[in-house]
Amino acid sequence: MRMFKAGRVFLLALVVTTVLASALGATVIISNDAEWQSPYLLGYYAWKTGYYFAGIDSPATAHDLIPYQIPKTDNVVIYEGPKPIVKNYEAYLRAQGFQHVTTVKFKSPYDLMYELPAKWHLRLTGAVLVSDAGGAWVLSAGPLAYASNSYLILLNNRTRDGAISFVKSHNLSPVYVIGYAGRSVKTELPNATIVATGNRAKDAVMVAELLRKYTDYDSVAAATGLYLYLPGYPQAPPWWIGGKGKFPILLVNVNGVPKPTLDFIENNFIPRVLAEGKRPYIVTIGPDSDAAHAVLKQEILKKYPNVLILEQFGIKVRGAPGTGGSQIRPLPVLFLPAADVSIALESANVLPDGRIFLKLRNLGNAAGYVMPTDVSIKCQGGFTAEITPDKAFFVDAKDATIVEYDLNKTVPLGPCTVHVEGVYGADKDRMELEFNGTVPVNVQGINDPSRLKVLRIVYSPRLEHIIVYVKNTGTVPTYATVYLDNLLVDGVPTTVKTRQGMVLPGETAKLYAKVYLTDADILDNPTVHYTARFGKDAGMPVHIVTGTLPLEKETLQDVVFEFVQENSVLVAAALVLIILILIVLRKR
Repeated sequence: MRMFKAGRVFLLALVVTTVLASALGATVIISNDAEWQSPYLLGYYAWKTGYYFAGIDSPATAHDLIPYQIPKTDNVVIYEGPKPIVKNYEAYLRAQGFQHVTTVKFKSPYDLMYELPAKWHLRLTGAVLVSDAGGAWVLSAGPLAYASNSYLILLNNRTRDGAISFVKSHNLSPVYVIGYAGRSVKTELPNATIVATGNRAKDAVMVAELLRKYTDYDSVAAATGLYLYLPGYPQAPPWWIGGKGKFPILLVNVNGVPKPTLDFIENNFIPRVLAEGKRPYIVTIGPDSDAAHAVLKQEILKKYPNVLILEQFGIKVRGAPGTGGSQIRPLPVLFLPAADVSIALESANVLPDGRIFLKLRNLGNAAGYVMPTDVSIKCQGGFTAEITPDKAFFVDAKDATIVEYDLNKTVPLGPCTVHVEGVYGADKDRMELEFNGTVPVNVQGINDPSRLKVLRIVYSPRLEHIIVYVKNTGTVPTYATVYLDNLLVDGVPTTVKTRQGMVLPGETAKLYAKVYLTDADILDNPTVHYTARFGKDAGMPVHIVTGTLPLEKETLQDVVFEFVQENSVLVAAALVLIILILIVLRKR
């Protein structure tokens, strides 16, 4: 970490070390695959073996950068995945004068988790199993895996059983599981240390604290987790191995620094390093961390002026075409996984008493969270009002959520416009994408006598849905949505929401929420807290009812009753037929 200069970092010092190291005739592993998992695993295991590593993110990197960083006498091994970025890269390097080049093809990056350590004869004793559903987890996992001499294993529902079997059959210890809190993993690997708080910034801090067992670091790095920044030089360890296990990687956001990260740096990391008589170093990685870098400098330097806060955003290369004498190239980069969440303002309703209802639609294919940060209204006659909310709301994939605010002002009747700005993302602590929208509204009085009662909450294994039974006890049709808060699903607190349904006066209706629960999940949730929002207008759930009910499991009686309800004509016809048959039999 001492290679950096204050301010923006160019890795200039590595130019000299590149020449010296490569003079020894090194082995360089090159990843040629568009899937981020491939360079992630190749870079980790290459450095664990003692090889250098480079990753291709574009033809420009492959043609104009990498060939000028490696002596032509080095042993170059290209790992070509199912989605190579540059086809026949071996032929290109040979045409450039490289003498020792081979290509190894592989079908899936997940095969590399076990094949590379075996092929390169690594003697690893532990295992770090990390969810590959989030960049924050995979970045923080690398330094811990390297320091604990562990296999680095990507964990998801597809790889879970094989990973558990591998860890058990090889009797690995220690075992860390990061970002994946499934009950099956906890049960099968009871001695594993699980890091899955539901907050990715907290998870990264927990991993940083675990790293202290192996190294007394005086440096930390911070990244957004949106990108896998590939090494600027093959002779520089990839960021995601933390200087060969020497420092942790913390999480920052594009628009700032999460509270767990800032608390850890200010109240744990810096005081400890200063107490040891050392100077703390903090490095932010990538231009997407610019805002967080500014926040860290503002918040930390006024309290700890001796801390060195640096930023790496690019590299300088000599000899490559187009670099000139001082041109800085951006770091090679691949996208890390991010949930497909896309929020838009669909509609708004405003009542004269100042209550405002926003309908926010998730157009993406994954569930996420949305937080309006500015809500304003302008009406004819000059009336204006504005509020700045700060609460996040869950919104399922291809679904909408209705959120309510109070302007604390009486709004005049008539035409107005509502403008909303906000952020959204996959997690409550990770809302880095922005949205805004403006919609017309017509403010008018409303008399809503809707009444609703929540009767039962039942899980149906055959449907893999929770069924919420509600009854309209009022005199008008009502539109209702029920939220189930902190439902434990595979041990993880989860918000579950039913689809909105219309219930006629006096009718008992069923509202469905898709979720898969095991018998163990049902035992984990003896009771469920619910919030029902409803109203006679689908876009204005002006009433709220909360309470707690037992979570029941669907019985045969429920199934029969549902069948009779939904097939009343068929059942009646069958009964008539049976009666007729009995009458005929009696006459005989």
